Amino acid sequence: MGRKCCVTGCRSGYDSQDKTSVFRLPRDKCQRLRWLSAIPRDNIPDKADTVVCEKHWPAEYEKLLSYGRYRPANPPSVFTCVPQSLTPTASSKPRSTKKALSNQRSFIFHFILKFQILSLMNVFMLV
Repeated sequence: MGRKCCVTGCRSGYDSQDKTSVFRLPRDKCQRLRWLSAIPRDNIPDKADTVVCEKHWPAEYEKLLSYGRYRPANPPSVFTCVPQSLTPTASSKPRSTKKALSNQRSFIFHFILKFQILSLMNVFMLV
């Protein structure tokens, strides 16, 4: 039986005809944490047999030779089988909350007041 990808919703490794390559999590602690944080899943088993299939990297991903085998140089980044709500997104820039200056508020207030007075004067002149 083949190894199954740990990414939520991915079916790689469940079909015996599927010949997708899988990669173990890196042994290096720093790289391992980068991979675990990149995968959109909360309860990833951090074990020696946890694998990610090659479908979660771009088509021309960078490879490096490690222990006689080629493996991805960067964490997985393609998660088409995962719902959009589970994929991490960059946080948006906070909106600025500038208050109107008091002189701007008073200018607008006086402008409206003058408009109301002029409109009342026009009404009385027409009568």
